[in-house]
Amino acid sequence: MMSVVSFTLNDITQIILDLLEIDPASNNVQIHERSHFVEDLGMNSLALVSLVFLIEDALSIDLSDKAEDLANLKTVGATLTYLQAIA
Repeated sequence: MMSVVSFTLNDITQIILDLLEIDPASNNVQIHERSHFVEDLGMNSLALVSLVFLIEDALSIDLSDKAEDLANLKTVGATLTYLQAIA
């Protein structure tokens, strides 16, 4: 279990790579704080819901009461900032 405060760009990047089944060694995908989930990473609504579940599992937190907030998070950086703010 990882704390929300120590959750980093590398952590969320690895979750996204695993979710999208991307091998960083053979793919030229670059994920950074400005990466937009839909436009840059091609994530659909099912992938976004799965991302929330994977983050919940990684951090041992429940985000079910934060659905409205999460729907407004469009980038990797905004998500990291949000998670650290609710810690």
